[in-house]
Amino acid sequence: SRFNAITSRQIVGILKYMKLNSANKDKFFTSLPIAGTNGTMSKFCIGTKVQNRLHAKSGSIAGVRSYAGYIFNADGEEFVFCIIVNNHAANSFRIKKIFEDFFTGFAEIKL
Repeated sequence: SRFNAITSRQIVGILKYMKLNSANKDKFFTSLPIAGTNGTMSKFCIGTKVQNRLHAKSGSIAGVRSYAGYIFNADGEEFVFCIIVNNHAANSFRIKKIFEDFFTGFAEIKL
């Protein structure tokens, strides 16, 4: 939120708990939209290395855009993330493109 009611770190903590400790971890993971495939992420990163490798929830309100979930890099390693951009002045197309470029770059990393 634009008022920082919850931090990215707290959201990552919840996502880690759900993945590692929750009895509902499989249901939770499969409930997340997949980039380029379904739900609110169906038109995100189509035709990139991120497609089908980013499971995330997106969010937006005026001047705020966020994504939180799980992404797999080029080696198949899974990472938990949450990125919240507050008070941005970019239009929705531009901010979406910035995020697509960021996630595409991350998905191509080999550790």
